[in-house]
Amino acid sequence: MEQPSDIEQLQYCLSRIGIQNPEENPHETAAALKKVIKQFPDCEIALEMLGITYFQLDEYAQSANCYTKLIKLSPKNPAWYIGRGQIYGQMCRTKSEIRDYTAAIRLDPENAYANYRLGIAFYYTNEPVKASEHFERARELEPEAAEAWIYLIKTYSDMGGFEKAISLADEGIALFQDAEVIRWFYREKLNACDENNKFEECYRILAELEFISDPDDEAANADIYRIAGRCCCHTMRDDEAAEWYRKALAANSEDGEIWSKYAFFCRYAKKDLLAAAEGYRKAIKYQGDFWTDYINLGNVYLELGEKEKAKENFQIARDMIIDALKSSRRPCAYYALSECYFGLGDLENAEKYAQLARKLAADYISCNTKDCYEATFVLAKIRKAQGKADEARQYYRKTVAVSQDREYAEARNEFEGWIQ
Repeated sequence: MEQPSDIEQLQYCLSRIGIQNPEENPHETAAALKKVIKQFPDCEIALEMLGITYFQLDEYAQSANCYTKLIKLSPKNPAWYIGRGQIYGQMCRTKSEIRDYTAAIRLDPENAYANYRLGIAFYYTNEPVKASEHFERARELEPEAAEAWIYLIKTYSDMGGFEKAISLADEGIALFQDAEVIRWFYREKLNACDENNKFEECYRILAELEFISDPDDEAANADIYRIAGRCCCHTMRDDEAAEWYRKALAANSEDGEIWSKYAFFCRYAKKDLLAAAEGYRKAIKYQGDFWTDYINLGNVYLELGEKEKAKENFQIARDMIIDALKSSRRPCAYYALSECYFGLGDLENAEKYAQLARKLAADYISCNTKDCYEATFVLAKIRKAQGKADEARQYYRKTVAVSQDREYAEARNEFEGWIQ
C-alpha cells in the first residue's frame, strides 16, 4: 500500500482533531500539530507548520527547535536554514542568522531569497559592503523582486554612493509596472536625496508628488511632507517649507518632530511668534523628552517678553541635560546647557559650558563640525550681552563661516550692524 504524503497525513490528522482553519487559533493549532507529529514524527510539513505557528505566538526558541528537527531530517533543504535564520534574526542571534543564510546559499547558490535575507542581516549589522554584494546577487537572480532593489538603494545611499542609488531608483521606476512598487522607488529616491543633502534634486523629485504620495497612507505621506519641508528649508523656499510642514501636520498631528519644524518656520519665516510658541508646546506634548524644544520655546517666550515662562522652560531643559550628562559627555549637550544658562541670565555658566562644548567637539568623531558652531554662536550672544562688540562680531563671523542656518543668518544685522 502506498504511503500517504506529508500533506495527506497532515490534512487527515487535523480533520480528525477538528482543526478547520489552523491560522484562526494558533494555540489550538500548536496542540493539534504536536499530536500529528507524535503520530508521524517525520512529517516535515507538520513540523514546518508547527514552527510557523510558534513563530506567530512569538515563541521563537520552540519555533527554531522545529526547524532544527527539519534540518536533521533534510539537511540539504535550504528552506529550513532560511526559516531558522529568520527566527534567529527575531531572537537577535545575528551570528547564527548569518550562518544559516550562508548554509542555504552554499546548498543553493542561486537562491535569491537567501541572498536577500543575508543582505538584510549584514545591512542591520552595519556591514554595507557585504550587504550590497548579496542584494546585488538577489537582484540578479530575481529581478522582479523589488525588495532587493529597495535595500540596495538604501545601502548605496548609506555608503555615500548617491549617484548609484539614484540611478538604481530610476532604473526600478522604469522597469516596474505596479503603482505601489513605483511609489516605493520614488520614496527611496527622495530619502537618498534627503540623507545626502542633495536638496535641489530633492526639490525636483517633488514635482512628481503624484507618484510618491499614497492616498491610503497618511502616516507615510506625513514623512514625505516632512522631507519636502526640510528640502525647501535648505533651498531657501520658506513659504513652501511652511506649507509642507502644515500638510505634514494635517496628515499626522501627533508627530512632535513635525510640530517642532513647523514652529521653527513660524518663528523665522512667518515671523509669527505666537504660532511658534504653540508649535513648540505641541512638540513638547508629543516628544516631551527632547530638551531642544524647551530651549526653543524659552527663546520664543523671551522674544515675547514673557520672562517667567522662558525661565521655566530653560530650567526644565537644564535639568534634563544635566541628567543626560551623567551617562554621556556629548558636546551638543554642553552647548545646549550653555544655551539654557544664557536664557536664565547666568553668563558665567553659559560661557563655561559653551567653551567646554567647543573643546570637546574638537576631538569628538561624531560631531558635525570641529568648532561646534552652535556654542560659538552662544559665545557671540554672551559677548554682545557683555557689551564687547568686536569679540561678539568675531564669534558671529566664525559661526556663519561654518553654518548658514536660518537662526544665524537672521542675526546678521544684530551683530554686524551693532556698535558698542
